[in-house]
Amino acid sequence: MASSGRIEDAADLYADIGDTAALIQLIHANAIGIIAQGRLEILNNWLNRIPAHTVSGDPWLLFWLGMSFRPAAANKAGGCFEKAFELFQQSRSEVGTYLAWSKIIDSIVLAWDDFKRLDAWIDWLDSHPLSEQTSLPVEIQAKVASCIAGALIIRRP
Repeated sequence: MASSGRIEDAADLYADIGDTAALIQLIHANAIGIIAQGRLEILNNWLNRIPAHTVSGDPWLLFWLGMSFRPAAANKAGGCFEKAFELFQQSRSEVGTYLAWSKIIDSIVLAWDDFKRLDAWIDWLDSHPLSEQTSLPVEIQAKVASCIAGALIIRRP
């Protein structure tokens, strides 16, 4: 079903029959496209059909859950990104760690309520310089650079 482009039908089927592994695989394979299409509610619904303990133990599922929240729920998204960040660090995933870091910055800025929270994340990047992460794709380096520039403008002009 998924291979024929019927991704939503496949996700519903996997969730209905309790095939969590297949649903997770489908989410990992399609989350970027679903987000790019602005279909955040669909992604959120899929993730909510996976047991919470499974989502909370998988950094990519936490990352996609954070991405599935609308900007008005920036604090909720930020919590997901912070948990994902911790798990990415534990698993030594540079790509995941820096992506989650950038989305934490985005969520703090979007929440527009406590910019002091940026300080710890600025300090983290100071101790983990982007220039030392030679294996990061250029797109992620650019995202992190953009986020640190914004955070510095807000907190350390």
